[in-house]
Amino acid sequence: MTLKMVNDTGLAALKALAKEEPALFVSPDPARLEKRTAERADTDDIWGSSLSLRADLSPLDEIQSGGPGTDAAFAPIVRDALPDLPPSEGLNEYRWATINCFAVPHYTPKRWNTSRMAKDPKKLSNFVESHWLKGNLTSARNQNAAARLWWLGELSSRAARASQLLDQDEILHAMADNVNLYHQLLSRPNLLSRPRLVAAIYEMFLDGNDHLKATAYANPLLSALNLRAADVSLDFMDGNELRDAVEEAKPPKGR
Repeated sequence: MTLKMVNDTGLAALKALAKEEPALFVSPDPARLEKRTAERADTDDIWGSSLSLRADLSPLDEIQSGGPGTDAAFAPIVRDALPDLPPSEGLNEYRWATINCFAVPHYTPKRWNTSRMAKDPKKLSNFVESHWLKGNLTSARNQNAAARLWWLGELSSRAARASQLLDQDEILHAMADNVNLYHQLLSRPNLLSRPRLVAAIYEMFLDGNDHLKATAYANPLLSALNLRAADVSLDFMDGNELRDAVEEAKPPKGR
């Protein structure tokens, strides 16, 4: 499957429409949105390079149409469609805007039940901008609809390849089902670049330490490990030594 990615002009027009006509996004009609984007840009030249997908993204819409799905079910679909995407491209706002607006237009409004925001245009406008269009900021990893799924699939896959104890399904569900711990992880770049350390964190988390999903525990744990991850010596630790390092940084339960 091949899509044309929006260019600078197209993305600027989409962002303007998010402020002026956010209902265009939450009542999905890709043909109408494309037409309004071209009209808002005052040109038909709203498309840039091609976006090739290795797998069909339509299951996101199909599964969601049957009832609420789960991030753990959706994340592998997005990652499989973009299997060779390097992490440095994970904040490409053109890609995610194109996918959210034109490839899976029904997914986002159903995932967050945006009909509840219809009476508050400003709130709806801000929501559309962050969940459909925001892509080049760190916050896009946990707000942009398609980007957050890709990051979930990518990080769980990388951590699983580094883990000696857990498979991808276990790590994927641990991340998806405990978003507070996961979102804390996403905001710390030193951790994101150390899949072996991420694996050790989730190995400890699933070994009777589910209290770490609470902010009071997750924040100090991951802050300490993010600082420690800047130390190159971590790269020379084996799995047991990494788990010991995570254990040492763990805040005591009930403190």
